[in-house]
Amino acid sequence: MTSVCFLLQAQQVTTYRGLRCLFHHFNLNVSAGELWQVLGPNGSGKTTLLKLLSGLLPLQEGQVLWRGHSIHRDRWLYYRELFYLGHCGAVKEELTVLENIRWVLPRSTASIPLLNTLLEEWQLDHLKHAWVRHLSRGQRQRVALIKLILSDTLLWILDEPFSSLDSLATEKMSKVLETQVNQGGCVIVANHSPLTFAGFLPHTLRLPESVSA
Repeated sequence: MTSVCFLLQAQQVTTYRGLRCLFHHFNLNVSAGELWQVLGPNGSGKTTLLKLLSGLLPLQEGQVLWRGHSIHRDRWLYYRELFYLGHCGAVKEELTVLENIRWVLPRSTASIPLLNTLLEEWQLDHLKHAWVRHLSRGQRQRVALIKLILSDTLLWILDEPFSSLDSLATEKMSKVLETQVNQGGCVIVANHSPLTFAGFLPHTLRLPESVSA
């Protein structure tokens, strides 16, 4: 019987790539107000794990639960509360900065003033009508992070969200994650090195160098 204490659970998850077992009877329990950092070198399976938890890869055995129900039974219910940020940055090159961000506004309680404030804070206000394909990698990542902030979702699953960010943007992103956790949200972050926060101590899951992500 699933405990109501946990929002997200992986139970006895097993998955293979070809003949190689990537995860065998893997378990994870995530409660509201928690941040989990998934650490490991390239090839350790961080991206694979995040995609399994997001429902983007099939499970050979076990299940992933959200609020006690299988995420594969009612994907829409799960995806309404999930924001997954992968390596591609969740941005479309053929759209402008503003057009990319407006995709999340109908799902959120965010106002236009807040959007304008975030564009200014993340130094994108002068680029809001620019095509994303003309932006640097760091600027594209900042567009994706604004979408994340405005998404009004409870669970964030983030694959190396600090990639391509300068020191100032990295500091801002750390505060964003801390705010999400302090407001009762859940965050799972894959990263190469440990994260530090002033307000709480993150949980850590270390993956061995044994599989290909």
